[in-house]
Amino acid sequence: LVESLVERLAERLVERLVERLVERLVERLLERLVESLVERLAERLVERLVEGLVERLVERLVERLVE
Repeated sequence: LVESLVERLAERLVERLVERLVERLVERLLERLVESLVERLAERLVERLVEGLVERLVERLVERLVE
C-alpha cells in the first residue's frame, strides 16, 4: 500500500516537473520567435523608410538639375 502511494506520488511529481519544463521551453521558444519576427519587421520597415527617403531626395535633385 505504501509503495503504491509512493509510486503514485513520484509519478505525479515527475509529470508536474516535465509539464513545467515543457511549458518553460515553449515559452522561451515563443519569446525568441517573437523577438526574431519583431527584429525582422523592424529591419524591413527601416529599409522601406530609407528607400522612400532616398527616392524622394533623388527626385528633388533631378527636379533641381532639370530647372
